[in-house]
This record gives sequence, structure tokens and C-alpha cells, in this order.
Amino acid sequence: MKFFILITISFLVYSNTLKNSFVWDDISIIVNNKWIRTPLNFFKFFYLKDTVSEDTRQKPKIYRPLTTFSYSIDYFLWKLSSFGYHLSNLIFHSLTVIVVYLLSEKFFEKKIISFISASIFALHPVHTEAVSWIKGRADVIACMFGLLAFLFYIVYLDKKKISFYVMSLISFTLSLFSKESTITIVVVLIIYDLIFKKRIFFKNYIFYILISIIYIFIRKSVLGSIAMCSWWGGSEYYTFLTMTKVFVEYFRLLIFPVNLCADYVVELSFSLWEYKVLLSLFFVIFLIIIGIFLAKRYPVISFGVFFIFITLIPVSNIIPIEVLLAERFLYLASFGICLILGEIFKKIYYLNKKVCYMAFLLISLPYFLLTYQRNKDWKDEFTLWYKTVNQCPNNFRAHNNLGMEYEKKGDLDNALKHYKKALTLVPNLSWIYNDTKQMYARVHSNIGNVYLKKKSFNDAFYHYNKSINLDPFYSQAYFNLGILYRQIGDIDLAIKYYKKAIELNPYIAEYYNNLGVAYALKNNFDEAIVNYEKAINFSLDENFKNQVYKNIEIAKSFLNKNRK
Repeated sequence: MKFFILITISFLVYSNTLKNSFVWDDISIIVNNKWIRTPLNFFKFFYLKDTVSEDTRQKPKIYRPLTTFSYSIDYFLWKLSSFGYHLSNLIFHSLTVIVVYLLSEKFFEKKIISFISASIFALHPVHTEAVSWIKGRADVIACMFGLLAFLFYIVYLDKKKISFYVMSLISFTLSLFSKESTITIVVVLIIYDLIFKKRIFFKNYIFYILISIIYIFIRKSVLGSIAMCSWWGGSEYYTFLTMTKVFVEYFRLLIFPVNLCADYVVELSFSLWEYKVLLSLFFVIFLIIIGIFLAKRYPVISFGVFFIFITLIPVSNIIPIEVLLAERFLYLASFGICLILGEIFKKIYYLNKKVCYMAFLLISLPYFLLTYQRNKDWKDEFTLWYKTVNQCPNNFRAHNNLGMEYEKKGDLDNALKHYKKALTLVPNLSWIYNDTKQMYARVHSNIGNVYLKKKSFNDAFYHYNKSINLDPFYSQAYFNLGILYRQIGDIDLAIKYYKKAIELNPYIAEYYNNLGVAYALKNNFDEAIVNYEKAINFSLDENFKNQVYKNIEIAKSFLNKNRK
């Protein structure tokens, strides 16, 4: 009965995500990713870095073969119906909630306390990014298998049956190949033994460590490196200072999950003596001391505190990643706060059951409402970036992306407004790339598109060239110049810039199609057909393909007329 209630709660609170669209990285990882079109690519997901996304910027950075495989299963079942992918996210979240309940039973004698702990996990608003966003599934699956590995390990310690130890190792392996962050489960097992068993079982950890080493070797072999990027601010010291503030924000989000944001902008810190850094450092040290101090009297609370710290290590930029702060990183770590709250509820329960139930309602009902409401912010691209701009007005990416959404709607004035605002802001990743030229180049190209639609050709020409000057290797700017020249009737220059775009990025179907159209306008139908066929080969969009097929038919009809 408890399982049924927990699954019902999990589904109800995220039921409104089923009508949400693909957003943000979902487009490159799912919609435009040719590799997920068949589950038969299963083994390729493990050794080909190209399979993770059609976005070349993500290919050398992300390695999550089992998560990618889950997308291929979804595609097999649902094609590109976002409903099915969101349904899978709900199923994985519900299964994780059940694992949380079973694991909580190992910490609490009363099943009602385990139920409360699991319910808080099911409803916690900070999970919305991981569950509402299809790409966030990586954190959900990895957490599910990681906590399952922990559960089987505890059962193994209690029952001394090797089968549970083997199942723990298998679950741990599956968690790693879902997302790398669960590598910290090894440390979690050690801390658990120290706090609850009062000793360390060195022989128990050998195979977990061996699996971790093998995984790191495979991941590095596929990706070519461990780190995603360089240090934030160009220095590991600056990264450390900044992350002390981020840790405090993580704890704030776990305790007061309000003002959630899809894309946080964190101000970098460059001095230990900044008051925010000092306060954050003292807070972190204080929590660690509290965790140590409570280990004997309140072991569950102590373990919960250390669980949060340990599971956040992979996203603390000890090895640099391209994100300083993200809510999805708290999906696994939040189990720690659920244990802490469970222990508090246990104390209240023994004092007064009615007060315990009332306190649970006072937390669970607002959590339900906050989560349900936050899900709506992930409805579609426009809603997501509109909300993010309002939450974080200094977010470069949010303004640029919202500009693109306004452009799609035909609201060119608002599109221009947000593009120009983006140019006044520092891009989110500027400290990683050391300059902002590449990102500003993309915004100038977008501004050029707006002016082109407004028939302001001189302004469009200026911004396209500005884009190329900032980033001479940005293929889209050359392609857009080709469109401009085609519109003003200079087909030769249009062909020149289409070719340049293809030279820089030979995998974009639209480039070949437009080049084919340009050749057709020059009555060079043989070259037109060659490029149309290349466009079909590189496209996954059936509607686009059908249009290109029509272009081929037209070109062939003209060829036949000319031959007659």
C-alpha cells in the first residue's frame, strides 16, 4: 500500500510535465540525434563519443551511454512524441522514490518515518529540473542505481550473502554508466561503515574502487580527457573560492527550495577576504564540525550531512565542469536532507504523533504546490527562457535564447531587444573560454537574421560580418550571408558563402539544400540535385526531406526539358 501511495504521489506531482515539449539540450541530445533512432546502437553508445548529441560542442564532454540508450528505447516506443520521454522520466523518478523508501527503512525503525522521508524526496521542488527536463534523466537514473547499490551493500552487511554484494556492484556499475557523479558512492559506503559500524571494511571496497578505475579509464579513452573545461577564472584557487558560495546555495536550495532557476549566473570570487566567501567558508566548516560532533548521538543526521557533501564533490569543480551551480546536481544529494528531516520527524513522532503528521502536511503540501507550479516553467522553450530572464536578468544565454523564441513567434522587435541586451552581458562561460568572442558572434548573427526579416539589408550585412570578424569559424554566419545575397539577387556570392559554410561544417542538411536551390537558380540542375541528395542524407526531419524531394523532382523536370 505504501508503494502504491508513493508512486501515486510521484506521478501526481509531475503529471503536468507529460504535456511539456522538448527544451534546451533535449533538441541536440534527442530530437536531432541520429544515433538514438535505433536501440541496436547500444554498444556504440559505450565507445563512440559522437553518439551523445548532434551538437559537436557536447560530444567530447559527456559520456552517459546508459542514459543515451534509454533515449533510444523511448524513440523506439514514441518516436519524437515528448509525452513518452516525460512519462519515462516519471517512471524513473517513481522507482527512485521506492528505492529511497527501502533505503530509509535501514535508517529508521518506524516505517511511517521511512514513508515521510521518501515522500519528501518525491515532492521536493529542487528535483523539478531533473524530472521535468528530459535531459535531467541522467541524474535520476544514476541516483536510482547509486542508491540501489548502497541499499544492496547494507543488506549484504546484515545478511552476509554474497549475492547482495554482487547486486550492489552491478548497480554501482550501471549508475556510473548513467552519469559519472555516482562515483562518490564508494566514499558513501566508507562513511556509512565508520558512523554506523564503527569500523572500515577495506576488503569490501576493493571491487568498487576497481570498477571506478576501469570506468575512468574507459571514459577517458572515449572522451580523451577527464575535465570538461579549464578552471573557472583561469585558476583552481578562484574556482575553490567561488564553489564555497555555491555549496551554501546548495544547502539553501535543499532547505528553502524557492526562486528556482534553470540557468544560474554565479559571480566569480577572486579573494578569500570577500565577505561572502568568508561567511560561506565558515558555514561549510561549521557543518562539517556539526557532522562530526553529532556522529555518536545522532548518527543519521551526521550521515545525512556528510552524504550531501560527498555526493556534491563531483560537481564541485575539483575536476572542472562547465557548470558552477545546477539544481539537477542535488537530486542524489537530496537523499541526505531527507534523512535529516526523517530523523527530526522521528523525534517529533515519539513526542506527539499528531504534531508529527501536522508538520509533515505543512511541508509536503507546499512542496507539492511549488513542484507542480515549477513544472509549468519547463513547458516549452519560450516559457523556460521567459521565466529565466525574469529570475536572472543578467543571464546572457537566457536573453539570447529568449530572443530566438521571440523571433520564431515573429515578434522581431522583442527579439532584437533581447539580443541587444545579451550583448551588454558577460556570457555564462566567458571565464572558461577566456573571451566572449565566439558567443557574441552568435548573437550578432541572430541580430542579422532579424534585420534580414525586416528587409534592412545593410544592417543585416553589418551584423553578419561582425559575427564573422569575431569568430571566423562560425559556419552559420557565412550561411546567413548566403541567404542575404540570394535575397538581393547575387546568386554567385550566395553560392560562395554557402560553400564556405559547408567547408566549416559539412554536416548541416539546410546548407546543402540552399546551395542546391542557388545552383538551380543558375540553371545548373546537375549540381543542384547533387546537393539536394546530400541534404537528404544529413537530415532527420521527414518534413524537410519531403520538401527536398520536391526540389529534386523540380530539378529533374527542368533537366528533362533541357535535354529535349
